[in-house]
Amino acid sequence: MSVIITTEYGLKPLICYVFTNPAVQRHGLATMLIQRACAALAAEGWTNVELAVTIGSAGERLYRRLGFTQIRDAD
Repeated sequence: MSVIITTEYGLKPLICYVFTNPAVQRHGLATMLIQRACAALAAEGWTNVELAVTIGSAGERLYRRLGFTQIRDAD
């Protein structure tokens, strides 16, 4: 099982949570969900999607692999 939660924050779409059951991690489920969420948002006219992630985490590596870039550090 894998889930993604997106919302609108500051008038922009935000991926606020992606979770994959450890028993099925590394099977591409999170990648698929992120890609589908971004495609659905693009179909609605959104050109940018934001998220927050812990630097150095597996999530950061996944997001970078999917083309996300760092725009700022948390305060």
